[in-house]
Amino acid sequence: MSILVASLIVLLQVVTGSLLILLIPSSRIKSKSEVIGLGLALGTFLSLLSSTIFVNTSLSSMAWALPSAVIFISTLVKLRLIRIRVREITVPRNEGIAIIVGLLIGFALLVINWIRVPLSTIRAGGSLDMYFFEALAKGVSEFGASESILMSGGSLRYHWFAYGWAGELGQIANLDSFVALTRILPAVALIGVVLLATAWAGSIRIGKGSASPWWVPTLAVILIVFAGYTGALYGIVLNFDSPSQALTTVWLLALVMLFLRGLRSVTRHGVLFYSALVLLLAGASTGGKASHVAVAVGGFALITLIGLILRPAWWRRAFVLFAAAMIGALLVYVWVLSGVGIQGNLAESAAVRASTWQGLDPVVGRWGPLLGTLALLLAAITRVSGVAWLARNRTGRTSPEFLFALGSLAVGTCALFLLRGGINELWFLLAASAPLAVVSAYGVGQAQSWLNLRVPRALLYSVVIAILASLLSLALSLNWQFDSPPSDFFLWPGIFFWFSVTSVWLLVVLGSWLTAPAGKLTAVFALSISALVFASVFTRPAVLWTESRPLMTDIGVVSPSTEIGSGIASLAGSGSLFSDSLSAADWVSANTARRDQIATNSAWSAFIPALTGNQMFLAGFRYQAGLGDASQVGEALRRAELSAVIDVAAINAGLTDATIQHLCQAGVAYVWLEGALDIGVIKPVYSNDSISIYPLETQCLLS
Repeated sequence: MSILVASLIVLLQVVTGSLLILLIPSSRIKSKSEVIGLGLALGTFLSLLSSTIFVNTSLSSMAWALPSAVIFISTLVKLRLIRIRVREITVPRNEGIAIIVGLLIGFALLVINWIRVPLSTIRAGGSLDMYFFEALAKGVSEFGASESILMSGGSLRYHWFAYGWAGELGQIANLDSFVALTRILPAVALIGVVLLATAWAGSIRIGKGSASPWWVPTLAVILIVFAGYTGALYGIVLNFDSPSQALTTVWLLALVMLFLRGLRSVTRHGVLFYSALVLLLAGASTGGKASHVAVAVGGFALITLIGLILRPAWWRRAFVLFAAAMIGALLVYVWVLSGVGIQGNLAESAAVRASTWQGLDPVVGRWGPLLGTLALLLAAITRVSGVAWLARNRTGRTSPEFLFALGSLAVGTCALFLLRGGINELWFLLAASAPLAVVSAYGVGQAQSWLNLRVPRALLYSVVIAILASLLSLALSLNWQFDSPPSDFFLWPGIFFWFSVTSVWLLVVLGSWLTAPAGKLTAVFALSISALVFASVFTRPAVLWTESRPLMTDIGVVSPSTEIGSGIASLAGSGSLFSDSLSAADWVSANTARRDQIATNSAWSAFIPALTGNQMFLAGFRYQAGLGDASQVGEALRRAELSAVIDVAAINAGLTDATIQHLCQAGVAYVWLEGALDIGVIKPVYSNDSISIYPLETQCLLS
């Protein structure tokens, strides 16, 4: 029943956003998939925004539905216009095919992921970050954005919008822990991405007589939902293990589409309306995942800059829309992200870079990460290389689509080379891959349209070349094992993984040169970029045998499944402790209020707030200290020390009056002790073999 309620809530949000799109003055949107996709993006964000703003007011229980009420009233006022617009929109056949293919592939991957990682595994600590994500989701929906669930009186400076939406949905529909975050959110993101990519790919027109082949929307959807980075371990756009990546991709695609639509708006009112929506979705992308707004701003900035230089018909509109995007991004940055307490930043040195993490560093020493990063960039460009076709003439080079692709790719590439952090620098290029994949699919379609006039069976040639290159890449990306490296210079099997990327490019170019008509360099170019894009799809099965491969580096052996520096063991490592912790969490959920604060002697994990939703004296210390406000780092450290004091005091059978006073002053109602310890004269209200929960109410009154 809860799932049904959640589905109806999401449907209401989609209808709300769709009606808002239909109210745009002089809109030329003719596709139902575009209306619904944009509606999903806008409806989810508006509902989140409203519930967050009014969370601590008398309107909190219905705040999520306020945008729907406002839009429905506006619809009644403009009912005749809405009816006309509804009759005008359709679902072109090519878009219908793309939607079916995209949803079938996407839901197949989702089901596989759900089977691979059931809810019981997530609850047991299969992904330690998921505890933080779930706690964050519950905290935003219950306490608002300004108060951290991990530390009373503190705040979190983190892009929490996607988690806030999941928490809101879970609270309204009374869903079990992790259901909204790992089950409903990925499904909603998949539907939104498929609809938006389909509509955008089907509507792009650059130059005269440049209609795309019917399969372009399908290719665009496959590139986003299924394709990877050829030869690399990780490069999935629709990442189901990162809820913020998934939902923010929907907001990013909608943002880019509305920006480009606004450039072509023919009325002043239309431009202002598009600017307002761009402002909203720029804010959504900033608060959803900061890497997404960075690549969006990079693309918009290049469009605006070239517009100011060349003065095309849309240059003034570009300036207005860019200003709106910057305002939305800056407002949310100040509200959500500014002042984060983390001391180290992405630009500082780290032992493992993104290329190292993917096993692409072929040699030991300073050249290893450089060569590996170049290979990783080549791996990423395979999927988006179709964009290059648009650069062959002036019309394509100055089109907003190409300029956006170039600007966003530049931001992603700079992040890959300049930042460090293992995987963090890859988020920017991964974010850019979603809109770039759509433009790339259009470029492949245009290249094939040109080839069909000059090379018989051009599409077949491209596919055959891609298959041959992919087979070589798949063979080289196997989990090669060697007893010992043959020298200190080479990393084995890293050299094979490096060749699994670079050899694809060599084989594709060679195959295209042999297949194209003699002397037709443009034909070689068209075949090459088409084959590279297709190869990113054909090499995707490599993840089946590369996810757990050991990665040899000059610092030793690392594994992608390793929680580097977490300092936290999974609860699943102790079956009895996990079972007892779940039982204790169930008791807390049933017998305490969400605002009954809990202190614990195990302040490193976010397990307790994730399962109970209660605010903590301190939990998830590394998240609170790193992602909290910079001015609160000292308080987090003090509370971590006090949590250790609780542990020591419990072992010595008694809390001191000073410790109790500190806890009482902070508003602590219960103490959760892990390890079946005793804190003296206070009797537990709940206990089992591993966990004891003590009330502090009486002691606080005495102190």
